[in-house]
Amino acid sequence: MAKSNSKRGKAYKPRPVRTDTMDMVKRRKSALTPKEVAAIIDPTRASLEALRMGQAVEQDWFHLCEAAGIALDLSRIGIFSDDGSIKVFLEMYQACGEIGKRFNAMGRLVAKGPELNALADGLDHHELQLGYASADELVRACNARKAQVLNARTSKIELITLQYREEVAA
Repeated sequence: MAKSNSKRGKAYKPRPVRTDTMDMVKRRKSALTPKEVAAIIDPTRASLEALRMGQAVEQDWFHLCEAAGIALDLSRIGIFSDDGSIKVFLEMYQACGEIGKRFNAMGRLVAKGPELNALADGLDHHELQLGYASADELVRACNARKAQVLNARTSKIELITLQYREEVAA
């Protein structure tokens, strides 16, 4: 008979057991803490303030668009899914679209008054929404958002993108 390649003298060592399993489950199923919500919403508020002051760059626009998209995806999951909330999130999303279209036409990120109001109202509502969301629900909404962006890049749905112009020095 042929010998097997396994080492018979090697003792079995079980993998170490995680002792914080219940803590991990509780963290994933409990609502986000105010500190976690602030870490998510503060960069978006800074982007809104930069847009309000006329100093916004493309990254600020992306922050606002992602916040609007994730807010809509969280409402699809069932967090703030009433008609009023969905209307606020849709107005926020449409304001981002109008700003993006204006950037493509003018070359600058400029928001009008009603758009700034829609963005501010949407962010306030989204902050409340995040207070009721769990980490697991937020991950699901972010994954849904990533899938939407990938589908848009493969031309399955419409996506507003910023066009870059190359400036030629004369």
